[in-house]
Amino acid sequence: MDNGRACAHSHEMKAIRCYLGRHRWRHEVNPEMGGPEARYDVCSRCGKERNVYEKHDGTGMVDLGGIGG
Repeated sequence: MDNGRACAHSHEMKAIRCYLGRHRWRHEVNPEMGGPEARYDVCSRCGKERNVYEKHDGTGMVDLGGIGG
């Protein structure tokens, strides 16, 4: 089997999984930032980043998008 073809097939499968939202998340920490904002996840296949910490306004209230009135 040709290694170039096998590698291309493997890369294509990774792209399909990530496209479908099946990322392989790896936890990272940014040493230049402090506090909870320094933590984030990175997909080891495609490199997409997502924040682990989500900022809130501090009220404890959640916007339900107009549900209930």
